[in-house]
Amino acid sequence: METSRRPLRWRCPGCGSPSFSVMPEGNLVCAYCHTAYPLVEETCPQCGTAYISGSAYCPACGFDLVRECRVCGAANPHWVRMCRVCGQNLDVLDALIARAAKERAEWLREVRESAAQIKALEEEASQARLAEMWKAEEQRREALARAQAERDRQQRIIAAVAVGVVAVFVLLVLLLLVFHTPGRELFLP
Repeated sequence: METSRRPLRWRCPGCGSPSFSVMPEGNLVCAYCHTAYPLVEETCPQCGTAYISGSAYCPACGFDLVRECRVCGAANPHWVRMCRVCGQNLDVLDALIARAAKERAEWLREVRESAAQIKALEEEASQARLAEMWKAEEQRREALARAQAERDRQQRIIAAVAVGVVAVFVLLVLLLLVFHTPGRELFLP
């Protein structure tokens, strides 16, 4: 993937003008405030190759010689510590962003490593909850069975009492019929 890079645009530090002219001795001169700046060759911090001041990339190794300010987006030479446009400390911003990226990456790595352990713990907790639910269901079923047995026992008792009452009544009726003499009133004195 190729990223587009903006070319470094020189501005006069005195007036901010982007217009320069080159003098015969090799100096750049601001078209507005007429301040002269010498063209000095610098060396690449990566490979040591000389480059002309204002180059965006090292001609030998391609090292990025421009630091973009993360606040205002201005292009600054790689060796400056403060943005030439907004004055923001470039090293602090780079350090903060690198730290945040590192912390995020480290956090993601830790989460990935602990995911299996968390999953195992959650599975264990789920199995424990399921076992508790099965135990409660078993107790509920046992209580229902006991209640059903008690109802059955009570129904048998009621049926036995009813049969007993009917038997006593039938026996009384039979006794009355057997001992009853015709012509005599049963319940009269």
